[in-house]
Amino acid sequence: MHKIIETWSTYFGVDYSLVYAIAKTESGFNKFAFRYEGKGRISIGVMQILYPPTFRYLNAKVGNQFNVFDLFNPNINIFLGCFYLSILSEKYSDTDDIIASYNAGKPIYKYGRYINQTYVNKVRSYYV
Repeated sequence: MHKIIETWSTYFGVDYSLVYAIAKTESGFNKFAFRYEGKGRISIGVMQILYPPTFRYLNAKVGNQFNVFDLFNPNINIFLGCFYLSILSEKYSDTDDIIASYNAGKPIYKYGRYINQTYVNKVRSYYV
């Protein structure tokens, strides 16, 4: 996983350590991680990409080249996670806001700032 994280974090210009910390927090680097989030939404893969909202948003931005099952592929999942972090990094300058927005998923753009301080603290504990 480290090489994939290094490749895509460099490509998108996001902090390797931040991607690593989010992946560790979200899935423990488990490519088969799958979590039901309620209301028909599920988080999938290493970076726990939220399906359908965040996945559809990111997939549309890259030309709809992926399907939901691709989220179990670590290369694609980390690609999308790094892409999403690059988008959030353009919107927010504060790392905690980026982390909280990643955790909130796509709805952050509609409903404003949402902070899960427990999540931010856990990511921060892995972030070097």
